[in-house]
Amino acid sequence: MNARSLCNKLAELYCVLYNDQIDILFVTESWLNPGIPSGLLDPNGKYNIVRRDRSIQRGGGVCIMIDKKIPHYEVPCESDGAVELIAIDVVLGLCKYQFVNVYRPPLETLTQAQMLMNY
Repeated sequence: MNARSLCNKLAELYCVLYNDQIDILFVTESWLNPGIPSGLLDPNGKYNIVRRDRSIQRGGGVCIMIDKKIPHYEVPCESDGAVELIAIDVVLGLCKYQFVNVYRPPLETLTQAQMLMNY
């Protein structure tokens, strides 16, 4: 889900989480900051929320909301600043699955051709 501000869409978020019985929700452009408590996103307390808020300016940010019944742990990951990312490992029986949520902010100073040449 590309939210472009979760706080502006709380009613829709609650509808998705509680009516659609979502196990894991990946959000880009959460626009969260440390002043916004995770409890606001999940007032029923059904989910563990893993967040990477953008700290230097408004916008961006990624989060993963995972049902508390699903065993998981956050995977430490570093970013060079070009992308925002978080990762979790989910362990189900003998299997481990790694999920990564990545947001690449638009590069306003690069043209499309310059971006393609850099990849």
